[in-house]
Amino acid sequence: MLNDEVMEAIIKKCKEDPKYNQAFTELMKWSQLACSSGMNMEEIAAICTMGYVVAKDPTLQNMIKNMIKINDLDLDII
Repeated sequence: MLNDEVMEAIIKKCKEDPKYNQAFTELMKWSQLACSSGMNMEEIAAICTMGYVVAKDPTLQNMIKNMIKINDLDLDII
């Protein structure tokens, strides 16, 4: 999955960019929690992919925010 070249590049980026390092640290922490809670690799990858896609598209970000607001209203929408 991860070869030495990829890991070395990740470590280099972690050293150079605090925000990248924070993302790496959080992803490591949360992926370990996900694994110990019973999620499989496919589920973890799907969730992370969805988060990545949403982060890249402001339209999707707004849609998710609106869905959360609607959900918080406890409306029975079918």
